[in-house]
Amino acid sequence: MGGGEAREQFAQKTTRRDALKRLGGATIIGGALSTLPISVQATRTSKQDDWPMFKYDTARTSHSRRSKRPRKSSRELWRTTHLGSGTSPAVVDGIVYHGSRNHQLYAYDVDDGSVLWASEAEASLDPSRPSVANGIVYDGDIAGYLNAFNAQTGDLLWRFDTGEGQLSSGAVVANGMAFFGSFTGVLYAVNATTGDEHWRVETGGIIDHSPAYHNGTVYISSTDRHMYAIDGGTGTIKWMSPLPGGDRPRGFAVSDGSIYVGGQGGFYALDSADGSNRWQFDSGWVTNSPTVSDRFVYFGSNRNYVYAVERKSGEEQWRFALGDARFDGIISSPALVRNSLYFGSYDHNIYALNAKTGTLQWAYDTGSELTGSPAVVNRNLYIGIRLGGILALG
Repeated sequence: MGGGEAREQFAQKTTRRDALKRLGGATIIGGALSTLPISVQATRTSKQDDWPMFKYDTARTSHSRRSKRPRKSSRELWRTTHLGSGTSPAVVDGIVYHGSRNHQLYAYDVDDGSVLWASEAEASLDPSRPSVANGIVYDGDIAGYLNAFNAQTGDLLWRFDTGEGQLSSGAVVANGMAFFGSFTGVLYAVNATTGDEHWRVETGGIIDHSPAYHNGTVYISSTDRHMYAIDGGTGTIKWMSPLPGGDRPRGFAVSDGSIYVGGQGGFYALDSADGSNRWQFDSGWVTNSPTVSDRFVYFGSNRNYVYAVERKSGEEQWRFALGDARFDGIISSPALVRNSLYFGSYDHNIYALNAKTGTLQWAYDTGSELTGSPAVVNRNLYIGIRLGGILALG
């Protein structure tokens, strides 16, 4: 690294951290640990990609075409110990966001994991799937609140109280609205800036997987064994459709007119226009949420494989066997960057596979079971570890 590059990196890092330090410490606002407001310029250029939410984008494809892949010789950069077993972090403007069981939403410096701020929610934020949009970070807690914090300072902006029902799925923010589901089976749409409710839709079961938004439509799965398509502007149900054989839909992604969704009995491709079944694949119980590339869809099952199948036909391209662990399957949803697929496993390893062939590129033993889904930004990988906290590789 040349001296100019080093000075530039140092200037970026100290600009962000020093600006936050000049806030003068924390204060209690509305019962939340917060910091005094300040205008802080983003220290990362727009050329560097971010990972702003669970599975990268509003359609939940988990596919970044802009991020740079971690090196094969990746090493541990840092890890934190703030409790959070199922965290899937968001990374925006040089800050990693992570919710914990101790009611705190943490903001870490990407370079060394130091805490930039910590703000308090009403209850545990674990499993945490924070979303960041337009300078606001959103995360739901198990007491039924959706919390909105200033992404740079940690100031509490608003809380939306559902009244009951755990929130464990990540909010999707689009078209000025935040959409999120609860364990009471209700999908909410609230103003992303003010938190005012716009509409709500009730399903017949629990909503425990993150909604997706694509072309003005919000998609959700429910334990009532139906997929739903809902107009994002009005809350009108466009269609609701069961999976073949009455299977229960789980995590899903939306791409090019199809919904790719795992069930307890297999994996399915549905027509996003009406929910009709296009094909299904015998995989066993799908244990994570799928990742979608231009040609393939990737997912794991309780048979202890990660599969790659053709998007159009559902034909298997390859499968990768996981190592032995206490539990079967893979909870971590893969991140796809360029031609590499990254995910964590119960066997303690972070894996990197060639996305076209399924060939192992490298594996890293973290010493902990991994149930969170990774974020990959600027050659670094960030993932929640089951023992608590965030691990960074680079």
